[in-house]
Amino acid sequence: MKHLIATLCVLALASPALAQEEEVTPDAFSVNNVYAALYHEFGHLFVDQFQIPILGNEEYVADAIATLLILKDGGDAAYDISYDTVDGYLRSAEIYGAEKLEEVDFNGEHGMDQQRAAQMTCLLVGAEPELFGELANQMGMEAERQEACAFEYEQAKTGWEKLISPHLRGDGPAGAKLTVSYEDGGEYAAIARLLKDEKVLEAVAAVVTNEFKLAKPATLRASLCGEENAFYDPEDSSVTLCYEYAQLYFDMIADPENAGMDAGE
Repeated sequence: MKHLIATLCVLALASPALAQEEEVTPDAFSVNNVYAALYHEFGHLFVDQFQIPILGNEEYVADAIATLLILKDGGDAAYDISYDTVDGYLRSAEIYGAEKLEEVDFNGEHGMDQQRAAQMTCLLVGAEPELFGELANQMGMEAERQEACAFEYEQAKTGWEKLISPHLRGDGPAGAKLTVSYEDGGEYAAIARLLKDEKVLEAVAAVVTNEFKLAKPATLRASLCGEENAFYDPEDSSVTLCYEYAQLYFDMIADPENAGMDAGE
């Protein structure tokens, strides 16, 4: 227990952003973090629609599902989304993280951003040690821990595949309809246009509907929310991406000193 507490103390109080191999653009950083957030929320939708049994915190399950979905297709896009998402967690921790241990909320639904970054990195390096080894090194993950992550990845992958197998579309007909909607962006019109031009919602919807048979109709929307958030609503089976959330990650690169200022207004 002492080792666990010591580890949490370090994670809570230290959250440097990653050193980028190439210059990252605000557009790409925002879009990549939006992809990860949407896959996370669809993790919640799958748990709800398919009545997937879980033991423990559903937020951790949704994070694992999101990582597995990102990894599935592989390639440069999966690497970029993964790298930027881990970096996004660390940058978020710099903005919103507690500065003192007594300020850390250990009772929150979500883990601390640093923990989420570490957990995602473990699955990534467990799946592709050569591709994500440098990322794990930047996260301060020791070689022995990186090797153990291979087992954790296989465990997560095997469990997910077993639970989701009855709901895979395969060569069969599509499941229930997934509707995509971009609502008016208001003062966030530029970020709304970025998401629309990049067809972010359509890309995620295609992954979901091509891979899985939804049990009931669902909606994927981008909207103004009045907060930096993305969420799943079981009442109408909808996933909402807030424009404010996408703007936050855009600003982390474009205007880091003022990123997150909207949340305090």
